[in-house]
Order: sequence, then structure tokens, then C-alpha cells
Amino acid sequence: FLVADIFLNFRTTILNSDGLEITDSKIIAKTYLKTWFLLDVVSCIPFEEITASFPSESLKIFKGGKVVRLLKLAQAIKFVHIFKGTNFGEYLDEVLTMSSFSWLISLLMIIAGNCVFCHLLACFMLMSGTGYLDKYDYVDASPMSTYVSAVYWAMTTMSTVGYGDITPSTDGERVYAMLAMVIGGIYYGYVVGEISVIVSKRDLNRQAYQERISLLNSWIAHHNVPGKLKVRIQRHYRTFVAQRAALDDSVVMNDLSPQLRLEVAAILIHPLVRANLVFRNVPLNALVRVVPALQSISYAVEETIAQTGENGHGMYIITDGTAHLLGTSTMMTICESDSFGEEVLLGFERTYNCTVTAISKVMTLSISVEDFTECFASLPEIISVMRANF
Repeated sequence: FLVADIFLNFRTTILNSDGLEITDSKIIAKTYLKTWFLLDVVSCIPFEEITASFPSESLKIFKGGKVVRLLKLAQAIKFVHIFKGTNFGEYLDEVLTMSSFSWLISLLMIIAGNCVFCHLLACFMLMSGTGYLDKYDYVDASPMSTYVSAVYWAMTTMSTVGYGDITPSTDGERVYAMLAMVIGGIYYGYVVGEISVIVSKRDLNRQAYQERISLLNSWIAHHNVPGKLKVRIQRHYRTFVAQRAALDDSVVMNDLSPQLRLEVAAILIHPLVRANLVFRNVPLNALVRVVPALQSISYAVEETIAQTGENGHGMYIITDGTAHLLGTSTMMTICESDSFGEEVLLGFERTYNCTVTAISKVMTLSISVEDFTECFASLPEIISVMRANF
């Protein structure tokens, strides 16, 4: 089977660094000879059969299948490397790294790695000498009991506990025990650090929220903000920060391809924005530009959102709550899906012609004039469509 695999590898297409399939037999052969060919050839050699009739102790390493096991391990590594390049391998990698349970998968992989590491320490402990267990109290001396005792020693050594019930008795064993302490301690520190990272990154949005709230409290303490104003600032900022993701939407959108940007925009753009009169008949590939300009702002009860005669700084769309609007000849209550400030956003007016005050807690989507102008500076025809709608 292994010999047949060698011949098949000379006729199997490969992928280059750009993900393109290579069918040129010369390039395939050259690549195979530089990578896995030597390992495959050595794996075909029947070491056990060759050394079976040799009595010399110098060839002891070739007996007992040790070389074969090492070669099988190398072959397994090869197949893992090849598997990663397949479509299913890429899909599995996406699941492991991008899913919402990636933290749990990472934790399970650390536990599995810890078990493998303890297994290796235990195996090399028994290879370094048998004096460790000479004075150890066994129930029986079966291979399983010996292995469990060795793994127990490896675990206590790696975790720096070291109960002292299993101890080395020769110089060689002591040297290995010291080496195991050093390597085990380093690995144990690595495991603790990785688990800390996994726990801290489990919810990046919450972590970013807590960091910004802590910075705000430090800022308030530095400027000695009065009590009532302090509470109002904290309430506003908690609502503002809680609605923001750890990674800004505009950062992600700018890194996407045009087609992906359109698909993501259909999710990110609030339905009330698309349904607003100003943006009616605006193509999605143009409307996507408004995403970086959208800001969610909350207002407390009786807080003024806009003031008559005030220099206008943008348009507001109410997404939750009710407000009182008082104009020169208009007085009305506005609620979810209503908007104001369009005349300022589109350049018809420089100041607001109405006063808007929150009746209840009001959530709004705001688009500032500066951000709007920057987003649509290269699309004057789209601005003309919006002005015609208004």
C-alpha cells in the first residue's frame, strides 16, 4: 500500500500558494521529491523483519516497533498537513476558529494537549529508569497500574505540586526529573496563560464595554464632575456603549469586497433608514455609504434633542420612544419611524426650524452633516435624488 502511495503521489495534482491547482507532472514530481518523498520511502522499509534475526543489542532500538511507530506518527502529521488544504479542512478550520463556541473548542484542545504532554512525560519517565516505582506502594504491578502511576507522577510534576511519593533513585532518573520539572513548569505556565486569554476573550463586546466605562469613571473623577451631572453622563454613556460592537462597523465594511459589502449592508442598515422618505429610490450600493455615518444616540426624559434657531448638525430618525415637536406653525408628538432635520442634512437650511424634546426615553439614529457630505461627496446624483424625495 505504501509503495503504491508513492507512485500515486507523482500523479496527484497539488495546490500552489495562491490556491490554484497544478497539473504539470514535472512540477508535481519536483515538489513531492522536496517534501514527503524521503519520509514515504523510509516508511516502506520493513525494519522489524530486517532486524528480527540480529542478536546485537545495538540494534535494540529497531526492535519492538519503535521506529515503525515513529514513522507512523510522521505519516499522520503528513496526512494532517494534506487534510488542511482540502475544502473540508478549510471548513473545519472555520468552524474551530470562527464559531461562537470557539472558546470551548480551544479549551478542549488545551485539555487534550495537556493529556498528551502528561502521557509523553510518563513514557519518558519509565524509559529513563525503573527506580521511580521501586519504593512506591502498588496494588499490583500490572502495566496499566504502572502507566497510571507514571501519569500521576507526570501530572504532579507538571503542576508543580510534587507530593514526593514517587521519587528518582539514580542519577539518570534525577537528571530526567529536573528536566521534566523545567519543561513541565514552562508548559503549565503556558496552559494557565492560554486559559486566561480564552476567558477574557469569551465576550469581547462586554470586555470593551467594561473598559470604556472604567475610562469614563476615571475621566469623571479627574474633572470632579458634580453628582447629578455625573449620573446623567454615566446613564447616557452606558446606553451609548452597550449598543456598540467591539469592532466598528465601518472598519469591517471598508475591508470587504463590493459584493460582500452590499450583502452586509442589507443587514447593518436599519429598516427605518431604508424606509425613510429621504432615502427612497436610493440604490443599495449607494445607500451602503451611509453605514459609517449612522450613530445611535439616546436622550433622557425632557432632554432637548434640537432647538429652534440652533445651528443644525444633522438628521435624526427616532427608533424608540416619543418626543414633542414644536415648530413655527406645528405642534405634534413624534414617535418611532418619524424623523426631523432633513432640511439641514440636505443643505436647504442651516438651522433647525423646530424644537424637539423627549417625552420618554428616546433612541435615535443620527446622521451628521459632515459625515453625510463625506460619504456622498463623489455621488452628487444620489444627493439630487434625496433632495427630490424631500
